[in-house]
Amino acid sequence: MASCYPTRKWEIPKLLLKKQAHEEAQACYQESLAIYEEINDKGGLARTYQGLGEIACAQGEFQAARQYLHQALDLAANMNFVPLLFSTLNAVGRLFMKTEQPVRGMALFSFVSQHPASDHASRAEADEQLRQAEQWPDTDRQFPPHPQQERTLTDVIAELLYYLDTAV
Repeated sequence: MASCYPTRKWEIPKLLLKKQAHEEAQACYQESLAIYEEINDKGGLARTYQGLGEIACAQGEFQAARQYLHQALDLAANMNFVPLLFSTLNAVGRLFMKTEQPVRGMALFSFVSQHPASDHASRAEADEQLRQAEQWPDTDRQFPPHPQQERTLTDVIAELLYYLDTAV
């Protein structure tokens, strides 16, 4: 396996995750975590925690996923790292979808898709998740099209940090 040293390192485990090579991706993220902690790179730590959360979610380890995503969201919010915030919101939305909370997941994807500060990649990812979610039965009757339009990014983050911290 190629070295996972953090030079645009966050791309390597993301690619492995997309290929469902969870163990290899996790090993890269764990190696990254140690390096980012040593050099005190908060952005790298936040990306790494997000990746670990996505792996845990994909493996059905939802409590671990919540913990990792909480750490990622908290770090990104404290740094005001806006693109990473929206990327992490999408990851939390996928967690909601996997834990049979499609209305919450779709609301989060809608928020990311419509927010004016959302970056192109996060918006495209949210739009794709919304298209996929439309195939769920009865979703259109459960989900208003723009439920969080008036909510601020700060409100949504605070609510999610509380949820991720207290959900069992």
